[in-house]
Amino acid sequence: MLYGFKIAMRYLTANKTQTGLLIAGVAVGGIFELGVDALDSRRQIRVVDGKTL
Repeated sequence: MLYGFKIAMRYLTANKTQTGLLIAGVAVGGIFELGVDALDSRRQIRVVDGKTL
């Protein structure tokens, strides 16, 4: 476990631009996932409300 952490830290500190792009990509992916989840939740609520009428 400690060995893997050392390798990860060496990778992240080797190139600041690459690290920034990696972090930005993870952030954009997370925001996209939250948006899709919110849209899906609203769709499910509409389906349930439509069947209960």
